[in-house]
Amino acid sequence: MPSRKTAGVILYYLHEGHPHIVTFRRKEGMEGAGTWVIGPGGHRKAGEKPKETAIRETSEETQKTFGKKQLVKLSTWYGSGRKHYTFLGKISREEAEELIQNAKDPEHKEFDDAGAHPLEELMAKVDAHLDYKKRGTGEPPEKLFFFSGACKKNT
Repeated sequence: MPSRKTAGVILYYLHEGHPHIVTFRRKEGMEGAGTWVIGPGGHRKAGEKPKETAIRETSEETQKTFGKKQLVKLSTWYGSGRKHYTFLGKISREEAEELIQNAKDPEHKEFDDAGAHPLEELMAKVDAHLDYKKRGTGEPPEKLFFFSGACKKNT
């Protein structure tokens, strides 16, 4: 039985018909510092339902508030003693740009950088990493570390 229960939201918008994912980099001093996370998220409070956690964490970390009907459950996964619920939240391109600017503010409590990436770009990086792991030879691609549904660039 998982000892920790968490929930998060993948924030996306459509640009010219293509999905773009908003990613955030955790600040130094935070759990997973330097990690690029695919959306806000965190630990469930006692009595909280997963979607309520996702809404609260998104609001706390980005000041973007969703209603329960605005989020769609994507997955539930287990690992590292945790049960994690992932939801999708659609935003406008303008909202994404505002979230990115806010995350770059030195006063932001959770993040120190943010960006938006075409889904195809993120998936190509994951595919390159998986292909390299399968081969076990050759030049490694940009390395990805997964953290709570997130990826980290190894620089």
